[in-house]
Amino acid sequence: MARGLHKFLIAEDLGSRDPTSNLSTMRRPRKLPFVLSIAETEALLEMAHRLAADPSVGLYRQAGYARRAALFETLYASGMRISEALALPSDAAPPGTRMLLVRGKGDKQRLVPLHERAIAAIAHWQKLARAYSGGAPSPWLFHAVRNGSKALTRQAALLEIKEAAVAAGLASPERVSPHVLRHAFATHMHSGGTDLRVLQELLGHAGIETTQIYTHLDTSRLHQMVRDLHPLNEDERDERTTAA
Repeated sequence: MARGLHKFLIAEDLGSRDPTSNLSTMRRPRKLPFVLSIAETEALLEMAHRLAADPSVGLYRQAGYARRAALFETLYASGMRISEALALPSDAAPPGTRMLLVRGKGDKQRLVPLHERAIAAIAHWQKLARAYSGGAPSPWLFHAVRNGSKALTRQAALLEIKEAAVAAGLASPERVSPHVLRHAFATHMHSGGTDLRVLQELLGHAGIETTQIYTHLDTSRLHQMVRDLHPLNEDERDERTTAA
């Protein structure tokens, strides 16, 4: 604000120099993203699978639940962006595939891995989608159940993951989004020992600086664990329990 004021004064001939010109610009500390724990992520996925396995809801609803489970598993297995997942073509995951070719920002392509559970979830969704549509093909891997020519929208995916978060009993369902599964993938992979450069490639980050945020997340969680679990903090824990 001060720098803008001095520029205005100089432009209006009300000042001769800008005393702030040699000052470095203040940078706001980067806000750490919201991340689910491994247990919370598993609870979210299990709820999605439970609904997808229930035929009593009817074929249309079950297919929708199966698509939801397949999408969640794909996001968490690969760390891809929701926009990248929704742009996947219908033939992106043929039977037996272990990798997906993803087109990311700047039209850059990268390969991301899939595990068995994600592959099985996609196959289950495709089977139910074909059963509902009578075998009519769709250009998209994740598409509307009633109209396969339309890809699933980001708004619909956001609504579905929030509904699943509520059903799974997560503590902050309003903060859960498809992008949170990308953060969960990266954080859990880094906690498990994945190299930052490898993580950068998997996430499709242009620079390592963006990926380094997950080291801060890991440190933040370690501080939380020390505060909550260290034996010398017993009095503090007792005070928090009493206050609660």
